[in-house]
Amino acid sequence: MILALKILLTVVAIALILLLVCLMAPLIYEFSLTGAQHKIQYKFIFHSFLGTVTFKHNGDHSDTELRILNRPVSTQPKKNSSASLRRTDITKPPRKNSPYLMRKVIRDKALIKRCLKFVAAVWKKIKPRHLTVEACIGFSEPHYTGWVMAAAAMLQADNSCYTIHIEGNWLEPGLDGEILVAGKFIPAAILWQALKLLASSEVRPFYRIYRNRNVAVQAQTA
Repeated sequence: MILALKILLTVVAIALILLLVCLMAPLIYEFSLTGAQHKIQYKFIFHSFLGTVTFKHNGDHSDTELRILNRPVSTQPKKNSSASLRRTDITKPPRKNSPYLMRKVIRDKALIKRCLKFVAAVWKKIKPRHLTVEACIGFSEPHYTGWVMAAAAMLQADNSCYTIHIEGNWLEPGLDGEILVAGKFIPAAILWQALKLLASSEVRPFYRIYRNRNVAVQAQTA
């Protein structure tokens, strides 16, 4: 019994150490997007010391590749058993979002300000170190194209390491060209920012509101 407990504690300790190392180790990301003749291809790569995850999309085909310690791991979906298929046939009633809660969130200026602060902090952590854009971009609404070109000009002005050349297609929506993005961040820093947001004084009151609304709905349906 004591030997089994020691083995269990050792396994848990090793798992916690690996989790801590994964959270503290830099995570490198690369994103490439290519558009030609209204067809879009993209590749998203996450790379760390432990392994690499790659998401690919080419036309109508999507693929995911996982490598752990430089060894490929199969990511093909498993076949569903008859029992799991029977469970999926049982439909659960959809959960309805509370419009009251949504209205209260939107009208809470302090919460909106705190969320914007969270977005700015996360952007500061994951901001790309390299960005290259050589493309002709168009949207169904011309003013959207203008907004994208204005945002690109602001990014280029603030970051000398970015290379952004965008032409506007004012006649039809589409993307012709290539976009390359690369950078890195520490997952623990993002997790810390998320925990700070969830524990902030602006968010905590909504936990009580959400719980009270659920209790009231359950009492009505009982």
